[in-house]
Amino acid sequence: MSTATNFLTLVKAKPHVVALVACLLLGGGLRLIGLTRGISDFDPSGRSGQTHFYHFHPDEETLIRAALALASPLEPPLTAYGLVPLYALRGTLALVGLWPGAPVLDLATTQGRIWIFLTARVLAVAMSWACLGLIYWLGRRCFGAWAGVLAAFWVAVAPVAVQQAHFYTVDGTFVFLSLAYFCALAKMLEDEGWRWAVLAGVCIGATAAVRLNGILLGGVLVGFLLLRDRGKLSQNAWVGVVSAALTLLLLQPYLLFQSALLWKAETSDDLAYSLAIARGVLLKPWSLFDVGTPSYVHYWSALMPLAVGWSATVLMAAGFIAGWRHRQPLPLAIVGWTLICFLLIGGLHTKHVRYLLPLLPFLALLAADLCLCVLGRQRIAGIAVVAALLSAGWYGIAFAGIYAEEDSRIQAGRWIVRQVPAGQIIGVERGGFALGSIIAEKRYVEEPLHIARLFNGRPYLSCGAAAYFLGQRLSRMDHIALADANRLVHFTAVPRQYPALASFYARLTAGQLDFAEVARFKRYPTWGGFRFADDGVEPSFIGYDHPAVLVFSREGDIETALARWERALIADTRCPDAALKEIAGLLAGGRDEAALRANERLAERYPYWYLPHLVATWIHARRGEEEAELIAVGRYRASFLAVEDAHYGPWASALSFIKAGLPDLALTALGEGALQAGQYPTPPSIRRAMADSYGEIAALLDQGGRSEHARAAWRLAVEVGP
Repeated sequence: MSTATNFLTLVKAKPHVVALVACLLLGGGLRLIGLTRGISDFDPSGRSGQTHFYHFHPDEETLIRAALALASPLEPPLTAYGLVPLYALRGTLALVGLWPGAPVLDLATTQGRIWIFLTARVLAVAMSWACLGLIYWLGRRCFGAWAGVLAAFWVAVAPVAVQQAHFYTVDGTFVFLSLAYFCALAKMLEDEGWRWAVLAGVCIGATAAVRLNGILLGGVLVGFLLLRDRGKLSQNAWVGVVSAALTLLLLQPYLLFQSALLWKAETSDDLAYSLAIARGVLLKPWSLFDVGTPSYVHYWSALMPLAVGWSATVLMAAGFIAGWRHRQPLPLAIVGWTLICFLLIGGLHTKHVRYLLPLLPFLALLAADLCLCVLGRQRIAGIAVVAALLSAGWYGIAFAGIYAEEDSRIQAGRWIVRQVPAGQIIGVERGGFALGSIIAEKRYVEEPLHIARLFNGRPYLSCGAAAYFLGQRLSRMDHIALADANRLVHFTAVPRQYPALASFYARLTAGQLDFAEVARFKRYPTWGGFRFADDGVEPSFIGYDHPAVLVFSREGDIETALARWERALIADTRCPDAALKEIAGLLAGGRDEAALRANERLAERYPYWYLPHLVATWIHARRGEEEAELIAVGRYRASFLAVEDAHYGPWASALSFIKAGLPDLALTALGEGALQAGQYPTPPSIRRAMADSYGEIAALLDQGGRSEHARAAWRLAVEVGP
């Protein structure tokens, strides 16, 4: 009886404390649901009694592998992210390794992978859960206790926060450290001594050692102190800035001693390479979905509703606008940091839901402040606030339910083992969200679609050539298994840029390639009988944990379907095939001048295409126009240094020319490729792949009755890869 009485007394005296505890319990529960997801008894080979571990978050795997590979802070395994997340995980794994009965923490074994990934995820949950307490603490000092509770609730149930807490990524660490920094600012209002300035500087340096843009918190510190001290720049500003710089250099000494690493741009692990992708300078398959999406507006119209729900989106947008009414240093620092973060991400080409996580706590605080302000003036607004809270909570709980079930890719794997006979050929994709190890190589024959080869070959491939390449693979397949968030939604979003690949996925899902959809696996956020449909949204948001997996089975006369598809592409005005065929006809009739004019029109209409340069080279060479020939071939050769996987460029060019009826130009393309391979240092694996692609062209020429051309292609293949 006394316990109940004490509880009622606490509720009456400090209801916000009870509400906070409820928020913490709810947030912790949502983050712990399905933490062991991925540990499964499913064996792709069909055997039973085996434990496997599956994971489908490419950023999480990259970070974990980098943490295990970290040998020296002067030689980081990656620069796209900072070293603090690697230190944190490496240190935690060292402690876990001391646990009695812990296996060898090695990714090469199943038990090792399980312990490593679960340790990383527990660390992610711990930081995400701790953020709820920091949000409340900061909100209480900035806007009042109930504002802190409301903000903590919104972050506790926000799907983007729940999702990222289930994986070890840099976003959670960044949010935790930036919140710790603002808590230090709040303490600086109470104590003007240098200690809190040092702590704020340490938090700035540590946040920048997660992502370099964290260094901008230094500007927030200076602005905060100017407001606090009425325009005077106190000594604490210099203390904070120096502390930040020293902390950053201590954590990442390579910034000082090996700064050239920041400009290295070879893989997505490199900062410069990642920035080129983020800014849209370098397109990748996973960034195609963002082509044409409006800067800044897209976050509020399409991504924020996925991250927090529509009701919270409206309140957070209103709270951000209303936040500028404040004149106190701490609220203005929060508003200013939110604006800085949004300006940084909003203008990028790549737009992912997870990019909103660093803004979420501060937007939640501003929304909570607005709600309390409105409630103080208009009591009836309480109904709207309660409805918004219920809506956000409903969506968050529904989203967390995803983790209570097995991943749709594993479900698809179980179906394939039960329904597809061993030995059949299954078409698969590569990529971060693909089925990966779900399909056993020993039980089935995997036939890769090689979509990346077609993606990188865009400057050289005609639509007919791409269709032929895919058709050759489709004709060998019995089934196709793919996840919609891996490649399908990306290419169907850009039919103008990639008409052949967009058409392939559209026709495949429509059943027009004589592959029928026989199974579909998808888990929607669902709770209380209400389902939140999220098909076709930002791919990574669903790719991490709940993509739709489609399984197709071959039926009917596929050759007829492929021929129909190829004819449709040739007639498509977005494809250069018809124009190239027109040029082939003019060249066959000896009308070189007309062919040159047609080729100029082709180059003008398809400026991304490099084949017109080689066509012009061939025509000028035939006419003995050496100067014009050198100019044209120089433009074509420049592409080899500008295109990723350019060793497939000669193959793609030759295939396009063969499909257009220009076998002589096909050999010219192969010859140019052999010349370039001889001039630049080419790794043996690249040379072998290039030589194999030449062999494909030789075989195609031979099938078409061009035996002399085929022999010449074989000779070039040997020249490329002896």
